Amino acid sequence: MPPTLDPDPVLMERQLAAAIRDLLATLPHIGPIHTRERFPDDDVAAAQLTTMPDPVLGADNPITNYVEIGLPSVSEGPYTSDLNTFLTFTYPITYTLGVSDSWAKPGFEFASSGEMFIGMYMRARKLFKEHRTLGYDNCEHQFLQQDNVSLAPTPDGASVEHVADWSLTINVAGLAR
Repeated sequence: MPPTLDPDPVLMERQLAAAIRDLLATLPHIGPIHTRERFPDDDVAAAQLTTMPDPVLGADNPITNYVEIGLPSVSEGPYTSDLNTFLTFTYPITYTLGVSDSWAKPGFEFASSGEMFIGMYMRARKLFKEHRTLGYDNCEHQFLQQDNVSLAPTPDGASVEHVADWSLTINVAGLAR
């Protein structure tokens, strides 16, 4: 039987963020995954937090590729009676990928960053669909949504990045009042 989320609401929320991170980390080609937004102090720290070797060009050519799991909105409602409630957590998840117009490498499945960008969402969506409870017996999510997609200039203005706003709403049931 799967474990139950910790009844302490602070620990429960940390478990949920970690479960999202751990599932996303199983995706091939996903970059660093942070369970909170990061605000690096300088370019060196930013590169460490947000880049990985380009999947085609290698380590000498880092590419922006990272995920940030934001602070969830939280609501509460009745569950079975006034003595028990459920919590609903809606997590904003941001996926950012540097732009590369063309990748040519035998055996690499994506021909461009645009293909990889939508491919990562489609794979993440499927993965979450297969893991509706995130490994816990008292929660279930309402599927990964892609709420917004855009191209954003990098801080140096030299290129652009693909940016997707995803969301995952999770219901946790049976909390004693």
